[in-house]
Amino acid sequence: MKNTILRQNQLKIEDLKQSKKFWSFWSKPQCFKNIIPTEFLTDIYNDVKDKLNPETIDFANRPYNIYPDIFLNIKNIIFPYIKKVYPWVEKDKIGGEIVKLVKPSNMHLDGTYWDINFHAKTLLIPIHIETDNLNYKWGGTIFFKQNYLFYGTYGYEWQLTNTLKDAIFGNKNFYNKFGKGYDKFDEFYDNEGNPLEHHNKFTMKDFEGMRYMTCRKLWLKGLDFENYFNWYPGDIISLNPYVIHAGMNFEKDKVKQKIAIRVRLFHSL
Repeated sequence: MKNTILRQNQLKIEDLKQSKKFWSFWSKPQCFKNIIPTEFLTDIYNDVKDKLNPETIDFANRPYNIYPDIFLNIKNIIFPYIKKVYPWVEKDKIGGEIVKLVKPSNMHLDGTYWDINFHAKTLLIPIHIETDNLNYKWGGTIFFKQNYLFYGTYGYEWQLTNTLKDAIFGNKNFYNKFGKGYDKFDEFYDNEGNPLEHHNKFTMKDFEGMRYMTCRKLWLKGLDFENYFNWYPGDIISLNPYVIHAGMNFEKDKVKQKIAIRVRLFHSL
């Protein structure tokens, strides 16, 4: 597997693969319930909401609403709650941002560069869900069994786009990578870090929220449903940053936007 950009003292994927410590952080996505008082999160939201400027569009045609500078201002006050979930975490090995989502995300990995430390966990901490429907069901994130170690120009993030242009002309990334049931990816892993076969059958029938997914169903060929967690302020959703995941079409559930703290936990080999 090729690294396209390497910085001084930067770990290579080969370094990670050979480390038992790296694999020890792999597990199924999980949701820790009621970890943070909702009143505390409401105070954070009221402090930051006027700083969430109008979005721009990023390289994957997503509304770009990511604010790392705001995260730095709340890092210290949110840290004790993260420590409750993962006692091994160190304050100087935490990164993150405030994320405002006005459109659902397609399938993607969480992307960042690693250096002498590796990205061990991603935490999603919802702080505000704007909706008149208090019984929203599809405001959360779906996770697949497939994990993928990838390192590209923008770190290890990739995201499928699903624009009108793609629908007319075909998505180049899809045809190059996904057209034969994901068999052109280097290697998939399960949640324990074991090599996972490349499935070519559609295996999502047991997920009741299929109609609320944001991608074309053809793009799901070769993926297996793992679990789904709705977004509720107070909960902390923890995931392996290499797991394939996606947002649900919360607009159909009358959710106008979602605001969360996304935290990256790093660890040294």
